Amino acid sequence: MPRRPKTSPLVLRQQLKAQQALDMRLEGKEYSEIARALGYANGSGPYNAIQSLMRRYALESLSELRDVEGARLDKMLAAVWAQASTGNLDAIDTVLKIQQRRARLFGLDRPVRIDVDLEPRQTVILKIGDQPPRVIDLKDLDLTHLSVQELEMLRQLQTTKLIEGEVLHIAPPEQASVGE
Repeated sequence: MPRRPKTSPLVLRQQLKAQQALDMRLEGKEYSEIARALGYANGSGPYNAIQSLMRRYALESLSELRDVEGARLDKMLAAVWAQASTGNLDAIDTVLKIQQRRARLFGLDRPVRIDVDLEPRQTVILKIGDQPPRVIDLKDLDLTHLSVQELEMLRQLQTTKLIEGEVLHIAPPEQASVGE
C-alpha cells in the first residue's frame, strides 16, 4: 500500500489529533480520558500517537513534558515538606520518593561504576551430606578453615579433570563403599 503524502488531509488530521492528545497529556489528563475525548478506541491510541509525535518533533515536546512533570513534582514536594521537616516518617518517605523520581526524570543520579575483574576464578562449591554448601576459592585457599572431609574431597578433585559448571558427586571418605 503506497504511503500517503505528508500533507494529505488524513495525515494532517491524524497529526492534529496527536497534538491534541499531547496537549491534554501535558494538562495532566490520563490516556483513557484522552481516548474518550478524542475518539480513540482505548488508552493505547493516544499513547502511541503521542509517542509518534514526540519521535517526529523529538526534544522540544519532550523537554516541555519534563518541565511539566518537574513542576508537578515541585507541587507534591511543597505539599509534604513541612510535615517531613517536623519528623513525620510517612512524609519523609514521600519526600524521598519524590526526590528519587525527580533524579530519574532529570538524570541527576551518577551512573554506578562497576569494576570488572577479568581474572578467571577457580572456585569449587562443596556440599557434604546435610551441611550447607561451601564456596571455596582455590586461588586464595586457606587450609586452616577447611574440615578434614573438605580437604579429602579437594584432594580427590585434584586428580579429576573438571569442566566449568560441572557437578561432580563424590562420596565423602567415611561414606565411600568398598567397591569404589
